[in-house]
Amino acid sequence: MGVVIALSYRAAGAEATIWVPITYIIGPVVTSLLAIKFGEGGWTKLDRICLVGVGIGLILWGLYRSPSIALGINIGIDFLGALPTIRKSFRRPDDENLLAWLLFSVANALNLLAIDRWMWQIVIYPIYIFLVTSTIFLLLWRGQRNRYRSI
Repeated sequence: MGVVIALSYRAAGAEATIWVPITYIIGPVVTSLLAIKFGEGGWTKLDRICLVGVGIGLILWGLYRSPSIALGINIGIDFLGALPTIRKSFRRPDDENLLAWLLFSVANALNLLAIDRWMWQIVIYPIYIFLVTSTIFLLLWRGQRNRYRSI
């Protein structure tokens, strides 16, 4: 999905802010490879829903053939894919790395400063990804902070 987002984002006109979507291709590939060896395994109902969403989004992108529409659809699909991590961050905050998510949030905040044209096609992805990573960071921070308070 990262490849589709990066390509549609670039086709929609992104230039200075394209590097963050590229890193969101590399990161999930590495994570997927590590998950094969160290992951929990199995499929939840939410995992299946996300996979169906990806398929529907790809079909819609093929039908509309518009980078802006494709970008919007794929951001929605990406959000579906982020839901399991958001849920896990809420339920089991100790299973995620707080520092890594802080760095993601800071990098995405800095990417907002790199926006050179304030058109919705250019700002939508940096704003979206900042909000998602910051939400995950805040959930982890809250959960881990509460654990240390009870000690």
